[in-house]
Amino acid sequence: MPKKLSERCQVFRAKALKATVKPETHRGYAAKVREIGDPTYEGFLEFARKRTEEPGQKLAASTLRTYKSALVHIRKVAGYPMSQEENDDLDEVITGIQCSEQPRAKRGPVDEDKLADLVAAAHASGEHDIGFGMVVMYGITCRPRDLGEMIPARVDLKENTVWVRRKASARMIAKDGVWEAHPITTEGAKIILAKQIKKTSSSKGLLFPGWRAAKARNIVHQVAKAKGWDPKLVWDGTHGLRHGAAHDILREALEQVRTAGGWKTKGSAAHYSRLGRQGPPQ
Repeated sequence: MPKKLSERCQVFRAKALKATVKPETHRGYAAKVREIGDPTYEGFLEFARKRTEEPGQKLAASTLRTYKSALVHIRKVAGYPMSQEENDDLDEVITGIQCSEQPRAKRGPVDEDKLADLVAAAHASGEHDIGFGMVVMYGITCRPRDLGEMIPARVDLKENTVWVRRKASARMIAKDGVWEAHPITTEGAKIILAKQIKKTSSSKGLLFPGWRAAKARNIVHQVAKAKGWDPKLVWDGTHGLRHGAAHDILREALEQVRTAGGWKTKGSAAHYSRLGRQGPPQ
């Protein structure tokens, strides 16, 4: 970047660079840089040292990489970008930290049986919107935040579709739009959505006003412990519903492939379903 810019160009440049991420992301990045303290190459190294070596301060390498991304972005917007050499070196440092970490446990997928346990626990504790929301979350393979934002205007029962906010970079959202369509894949989700729409007085009213991600997360923790779900897996919240739904859909699809091809195992079906390498565009 040129060392001297007019004030108007500085303002224009900062505004354009801020727009490369969503406003909430920029605010989050700014908060992370304040946490780092010294926004320099050496300052980040000292921050990383503390957060990996000092008791009670530990952060995973993946989290440190987010802090580093925040630092790079905020410095660039402010007009004093980090050098490519420093940028690359910090990437290598974080990779080294990651290589020394223990493998992370995998998140546990919530299948239909586990979903039933969660829904029963939610209703038993009076958290009916959470119980209904879990059924819908599994049935449309959405994210936890989508339940708290869902309104009738974004549900099309005739087309069997729910529109939810896309999770992507500001650049991809500008290209593909804010909303993405999720098909309704279970009858239970469709029934609940229809009932909630009838109960909601406005097309912009929340379908699940009682949905609270933190409460839903606690229900998952409690049920996983009480039911003795596989302790080698992480049952850290309702994201397991999204994983479980995807897992179950894939299993059903592979069973259809196995039957169609006459293979004895789903492993063979998965092998024959792999897409071949495509050549360069002509």
